Amino acid sequence: MSLAQFVDLSELVDPTGSSVLGAIQPISHVIKKEENETYIESDCDDQIIVTIRFQSTVKVNSILIQSPDDDKAPKKIKIFANQENKTFDDLNSLAPIHEFDLSPSLLSSPISLKFVKFQAVNSFTLYVVSNQGNEVTRINRIILYGQPKEAMKINDLKKVEGPQFQPWDEPRGVSVNSEKK
Repeated sequence: MSLAQFVDLSELVDPTGSSVLGAIQPISHVIKKEENETYIESDCDDQIIVTIRFQSTVKVNSILIQSPDDDKAPKKIKIFANQENKTFDDLNSLAPIHEFDLSPSLLSSPISLKFVKFQAVNSFTLYVVSNQGNEVTRINRIILYGQPKEAMKINDLKKVEGPQFQPWDEPRGVSVNSEKK
């Protein structure tokens, strides 16, 4: 599957169901359609949890994390799918679906994820475990790339030819009125 088949999933984000833990600023400062001067910054240490909830189920292919190219940039990242309302202790005790170290050279470049592990995502949690060496972590923007998980459209259903079974019909080979002897 080529990268051209994936789109920015920002349009599918549910802002009321998305959240950030461990930062002073609201989630809307990093989940945004256009780049601007807003950001989130950790409040008391370098850890941040960003949970992005979607309006419908999606498939996630890659992530782009925009951050300053300095020691405030995230470094150790753990990613979870469909793990909402988790605390730092919760996420420390769970095995992530994907984890990586973000080097300064990878900032503002899409990072491929294990696509087969992110096929039915309702929420996406990014856990910044540590940064490049500062006391606080700063993230300017997070962009998830993927595609909506296609729902079945009723108009796409096609009539199947063959004998029609009605729920009130007796199953073949079985008589409902048979007596036990």
